[in-house]
Amino acid sequence: MIHSAPSLVSPEDAFSAVGKFCRTRAPQTHFATSFLPKRKRDAVRALVAFCLLTSDALRSEDCDPTVSGVCCGPDDPLLAMYRLRVEEIYSGKIDRSSPISRDRLILIAMESVVSSYEVPIELLNEFGDGVRNDGRVLRYATWSSLERHVHRTYGAMCRMIACVLGVSHSDGPRFANELATALALTRVVSNYESHWRRGRIYFPLADLAECRCAEADLATGGESLKRLMSFQSARARSFYRRAAERIAWLGDDGSRMMVSLVIVMSWSRLKLTRSPTAGVSMRDVVTAWRLARRRAGKPLPTFL
Repeated sequence: MIHSAPSLVSPEDAFSAVGKFCRTRAPQTHFATSFLPKRKRDAVRALVAFCLLTSDALRSEDCDPTVSGVCCGPDDPLLAMYRLRVEEIYSGKIDRSSPISRDRLILIAMESVVSSYEVPIELLNEFGDGVRNDGRVLRYATWSSLERHVHRTYGAMCRMIACVLGVSHSDGPRFANELATALALTRVVSNYESHWRRGRIYFPLADLAECRCAEADLATGGESLKRLMSFQSARARSFYRRAAERIAWLGDDGSRMMVSLVIVMSWSRLKLTRSPTAGVSMRDVVTAWRLARRRAGKPLPTFL
């Protein structure tokens, strides 16, 4: 899609395009960010849009696991192009000449975000490396290997967002990684069938062995699959609880409400009570409000 735009694109034009993109691709996140002040809202949506755009681009060509040094290495053309775009974002050199595509508007919005907030360039490069590497790995042997991958992808994105929201604690990156891990596990549990059909298994092989679940059981179901799903859901719940405990580290400017809503909606999805494209209910909003208003040290709401 090409936008007819003047040669000089304003940040407002770019952020408007970002908002439309997020409303379509990440509607629940779009709603959650609506509780933020406008400046933070625009910035978080731009980061989410950029990460979605990056995932689309870097997964457009699968890596060949049998060829070392091509995927995720210095000779990987897609990764080299991505890093060039990141450099252009940080140097303010994104092309603004007409016509302006939607993707370029997202990059222009990112220019504004990184110039306004201290988002380290290393986080963007880490995210790109993690997404591209995901195409090379079809199985994860242990939980620690999957967790490292999650920290490089979901974790890097959540740490970018934390730079915008502001976290009043030195353990802010750990808080971001804990929330990221819970969100990633929710996706793994919810989408395991589609992953399996594409030849991928994100459940650690050690967990399959622990639950006496063969790879074939992922397609046929049965008690072993139920044990595996219960095990992964319990692990995700522990990370949701850790993240929820630290919401008080965020500012009371809508940041707590935004993260609370993300936790409530994602936890509902994990319990199989919500479609990823479902709308937001008033019950979600009330539950999130209670979590956001919870004082440090007080018990968590019963839904967790």
